Amino acid sequence: MSKDSGIRDAPLSEKGKSQALRMREKICGLDFDLVICSPLTRAVMTMQIGLAGRKIPTIITPLIRERCDRLADMGQGYSKLKTMYPDYKLEHFGDEYWWHGGHADLPPCPHESQDLVRKRAEEFKKYLKTLKEDKVLIVSHGNFIRAFLNQQVMKLNCSITEVSLSNLF
Repeated sequence: MSKDSGIRDAPLSEKGKSQALRMREKICGLDFDLVICSPLTRAVMTMQIGLAGRKIPTIITPLIRERCDRLADMGQGYSKLKTMYPDYKLEHFGDEYWWHGGHADLPPCPHESQDLVRKRAEEFKKYLKTLKEDKVLIVSHGNFIRAFLNQQVMKLNCSITEVSLSNLF
């Protein structure tokens, strides 16, 4: 786990922006039918940098958010997200304060267990099976991706892993 910046819903750092630019080079020749992104600002910024100039239908969902265990993992309220991202479809937001143990009061950040992250990953897999799109780009976070792929090893930021849905079940 990286050190908590102490900034709620922290944006990408300069290092993160440069990683997203490198990711853009890796995916520039790949076609996607749909993009699904975490609602945390750093994920949306990564997606926007990585897909600059491309128009791909995009869903923002808290199902694939980072494990909430620091202030940087507490996002913006649903109402603000709707205003910030009018061109994206927002799904699975059950509440204004959608993060684990969601509330507007800060701090503390409520701690989300790894078991809860695994349950979200399973819910997301079920959701993917309902989609008609074949090629989906998922922009998420390390703890979630490890749970989704059932892996222990941490991937590098902005790394690309191609996965077939049939291999996840």
